[in-house]
Amino acid sequence: MQQRPNLPSAAGFLGIFGIVLFFLPTLAAAAYHVKFIVGTESAGQPTDPDDLAVYNRLQVRGFPVTVSDDDTDNPGDASNYQLIVISATSFSNLVGTHYRDVTVPVLNWDVILNDDLALTGIDNNTQEATVTTGMIVTGGHYITSGMGTGSTVQLYNPGGSTCWSAYLPGSGQGLSELDPDLTTLVISQTAPNKALLTVGETGTQVYNGVVLQARRACIYLDDDFVYSSWSVLTATGVTLFDRTVDWLLGFDLLAPTPTATPVTVSPSPTFTPGAWMTPTNTPVTVSPSPTFTPGVWTTPTTTAVTSSPSPTFTPVTSVSVSPTFTNTALAMPSATPTFHPSTNASPMPASTRTPTPLAGSATVTPVTAATSAQVVPNPAWVGSRVFFQVDISEPANIEITLYNSAGERVAQSSAACPAGITRLPLETSQLATGIYFYHVRQNGQITSRNKLVLMR
Repeated sequence: MQQRPNLPSAAGFLGIFGIVLFFLPTLAAAAYHVKFIVGTESAGQPTDPDDLAVYNRLQVRGFPVTVSDDDTDNPGDASNYQLIVISATSFSNLVGTHYRDVTVPVLNWDVILNDDLALTGIDNNTQEATVTTGMIVTGGHYITSGMGTGSTVQLYNPGGSTCWSAYLPGSGQGLSELDPDLTTLVISQTAPNKALLTVGETGTQVYNGVVLQARRACIYLDDDFVYSSWSVLTATGVTLFDRTVDWLLGFDLLAPTPTATPVTVSPSPTFTPGAWMTPTNTPVTVSPSPTFTPGVWTTPTTTAVTSSPSPTFTPVTSVSVSPTFTNTALAMPSATPTFHPSTNASPMPASTRTPTPLAGSATVTPVTAATSAQVVPNPAWVGSRVFFQVDISEPANIEITLYNSAGERVAQSSAACPAGITRLPLETSQLATGIYFYHVRQNGQITSRNKLVLMR
């Protein structure tokens, strides 16, 4: 992961904020790489307008996308990706059963491939004309959360669009019907025997004894060079698409949000989780005052520090300090906490911003455990599921602090993490759009810094 330089001034933040909003970069969530199979591509992008719109949607959500032309597609590299997406512009005779048994989730809207994926017994090539609304038949699912069973949702803007659909089990269409062990979430309001959005969980046995090796979904889009559906999707239609992608990637399996546990310190110094502050009975004289930016310790070469006894203070980028407190018990939470916005997001008082060495010894300890931390997805939409993914080579105490563009701390979390990958959820519904910066500390030392972009 690239290291971000020291935080610039507030004026610099405003400049960066304006530039990023104008040239919004794609900050790829490298943990989730998508393979997009289409009918034609040029220079690594789809040539069909709707396919290009889907490609751009995945990219702006932070997913790296590799476009594969159905003529030259290599199904043997499926394990290199975390999601396979198959467009209706691809030719079913070229794709065939290549992705039926892969251990990677598959999103398909080429209805002629449903039988090749064992979701139906035979081709059920059927279309719905002038579709505008669907009906929720399975509320409470991750994809349809907040949409009650029986409620109608407008998928397309007025004027409608032709879209693919598949026959529901028990509709009298024989092998053209979807396997009954699949879960249909949305049906056509005008033709209630046809499904518009159906999913299958890993391990489900479908047609011909096939067992799904990963999650599957077939969705209501149609972009087969003749019809266009993405261009007239409503915001609800796009939301259901986004949630389907997130469900396929397993975002619903993230750890639930636990309740934060307060930490009590006695005697009571000024204490902020993750930051050691000086007790009020420790006199320290600093002249002139050094500059302090949240998360970055810097000492000007002209700064004279007087204390007793006089410690050796060397400018460093990360410091581990071991002060002594009487009758003090500090315990890291054993459970993975929620990474959530602070209820008090105001900046720390100026009196507590000056870095103050504590009486005693200060030890600089290099970080030996390899640390990798990233936000997934990034950029993200306000209110969507976002999490920090931390990968460490040995158990360690991990702390993540999130700052807004004014340098104010808006959220903080810490956890005792085992070796390997740990996910810390971030609740974004209370955060404003814009650029945020986060610092990752391992055993009290900053190991990485990067940024998060939130959009609406």
